[in-house]
Amino acid sequence: MGQKEQIEKNKYYIMDPTGNITILVEGDVPADERGAVAAKLMESEPTAEQVGFVSYTPSHAECAGAEEETGAVGYTEREENIGTGHADAEGKTEAGHADITLRMAGGEFCGNATMSAAVLAVHLGKVKVPAKGEKSYNISVSASGAKGIRKVRVEANDNGSYTGTVDMPRPLSIKKERLPFEGAEYELTVVDFGGIAHVICEAGQFPFLLSNTKMPAERAVMEWCELLHAECLGLMIYDSEQGRLDPLVYVPNAGTLVWESSCASGTTALGAYLSEKDRRPVSLDISEPGGTLCITAEPEGKLMLTGNVRVIK
Repeated sequence: MGQKEQIEKNKYYIMDPTGNITILVEGDVPADERGAVAAKLMESEPTAEQVGFVSYTPSHAECAGAEEETGAVGYTEREENIGTGHADAEGKTEAGHADITLRMAGGEFCGNATMSAAVLAVHLGKVKVPAKGEKSYNISVSASGAKGIRKVRVEANDNGSYTGTVDMPRPLSIKKERLPFEGAEYELTVVDFGGIAHVICEAGQFPFLLSNTKMPAERAVMEWCELLHAECLGLMIYDSEQGRLDPLVYVPNAGTLVWESSCASGTTALGAYLSEKDRRPVSLDISEPGGTLCITAEPEGKLMLTGNVRVIK
């Protein structure tokens, strides 16, 4: 099936998670066709920064609206402690099925898309309403680039938007790397999640970040992605005085290099790095071009990311 036929066959939605405009495509698109379909969709929707592909577990979607004493469909008490176990293409893990399966076009992990997929399921009525007296939907997502089930809590806001909180994956490693660029070497912290890695750069610390053009940073992230053998790589430029993060993300498999309006996994990487460096819990509201994300990080590894999501169309 050609790209045009795939796009016509599968309905898609445009989501706005803190400005990081995300297209979510419903239905079954073969893995080897996702990159081409994503490229076509981003061409037709020029504000989009990324594309993900979602499907819902039938047993969960079919029972939406059914009354049950246990409350909303979502992660069970047994799944509360799940944080390991690799998910396959259908969203199965050692824990069973997730409510939603999300696969990004480049196979990377994306926190904003994970949050958006959960919000879309709520918006479309794919999950049951919360139990009486409860405001939050508790949803489980099997996301590409991350092991285990991601737990997402969603609340509807009076203005039509949603607030989502994602139990983010823990980094596989946080370590210093000496990274060469244009004849010099820079010692930078790399936070590796497996499905995506992020280089943390303190704003003003390195000459190439002071350039009047963004091109040096773009060249650097592409070179470092290959050097680090990363599936995809983010360059997180952080201004601690302003509490501001400017995220640049390179996804080779999707052929994208984007200065993102916000980056959930990059914000999480920053929180994990600062918590480990200072050896204390941190809770930060990080200002990004598209708005504010809140990251809470604890030294033992728990990472919670909160943001706002709107369904555009």
